[in-house]
Amino acid sequence: MSWAQRAARNLLPLSVEQDDLAVALREWVYERNVVVLESPSEVCQLCDHPGIRYQFEIVNHDTGHSLFIGSECIKRFSIGVRSGSGTIVTGEAASRSVDADRRKMEQEARDRSVLNSLVELAATDDEFDLEDFIVYYQRCGAFTPNQVALLQWRFQRHGVAHEPACFKVSLRRHREQEQLLRMPEWKARRLWPYLSAEQRSRCEGA
Repeated sequence: MSWAQRAARNLLPLSVEQDDLAVALREWVYERNVVVLESPSEVCQLCDHPGIRYQFEIVNHDTGHSLFIGSECIKRFSIGVRSGSGTIVTGEAASRSVDADRRKMEQEARDRSVLNSLVELAATDDEFDLEDFIVYYQRCGAFTPNQVALLQWRFQRHGVAHEPACFKVSLRRHREQEQLLRMPEWKARRLWPYLSAEQRSRCEGA
């Protein structure tokens, strides 16, 4: 069964239009409501694709039904999107809105992961200054190489689980770049999981 056939099977019974998928899809709108799950454990209710973590709700105001689907299905099926001004947009404008919402949800999920790990570390490490790190992260949205090196050591020492990819390392300023360059190689290598692919490539070429 193709993705269009699966979509027709799932969507048509909940629509006013019961036969033509393209017509029925015009009844549905993404109203900018997103549900974020702890893990990619749900199935798209439109195309049945598994591994969904960010559930985008589409609503049919004529029938009162709603479906929670993946962001790609909104773009693939050209479902209308409620813009900030209240109008319904399609095409490129709709895609930009969906992508912006997804980026926002992903960033919020990363922020929660970072803050939860810091709080857990503070609960097990009496010497860890939680407030300073949280204030710095909320102000800058990232950590310096020295801060990440310290966090990595304390996480490992106290057995605190965390997601390195969520801990963004800032290398924009000369001072931050110097911190990484002055580290012993063994210490800098421990920061590799925290760096983006672009940052790792830049460091290897330095």
